[in-house]
Amino acid sequence: MNIIELLLVFTSVFITILISAQRKNLLKHYDFYILIIFDALMTGLFMILAALYFGSHNKIVKQVNSLTSNHVLIIILISFLITLNSILGLKLLESYSLGDLVITTTVVEIFVSMIFDYLYYGKSFTFNKLVSIPVLILGLYIFTMK
Repeated sequence: MNIIELLLVFTSVFITILISAQRKNLLKHYDFYILIIFDALMTGLFMILAALYFGSHNKIVKQVNSLTSNHVLIIILISFLITLNSILGLKLLESYSLGDLVITTTVVEIFVSMIFDYLYYGKSFTFNKLVSIPVLILGLYIFTMK
């Protein structure tokens, strides 16, 4: 991973934590379902505007016209999963501190990513990956101990 990619990763993580922190703050003042509605509307609007701004209009129309039914189903599934992820994230933010939630989800993300890498991309479980599993579990246990 080069320095630019590493900076992109750090920026993405920072933005994700910033979003979660702001959602946690908003949950103090607003009902859970109101946040879901505004989150969906604003995210959809900004994504459409970004696509129109950064993408070529002709290219967008051409690619939309070339969508197959399988691709449309995949896009619908991804949209559903993004929605489900937002709902679950907000529900978890209602009950847990941001720090506990970020650490726990990061450890789970690592495990799930390793499994997906193995199942979908044929990546093997290296010695380092196998050794990291109990270390991560121990770290999570120590972090969440009361």
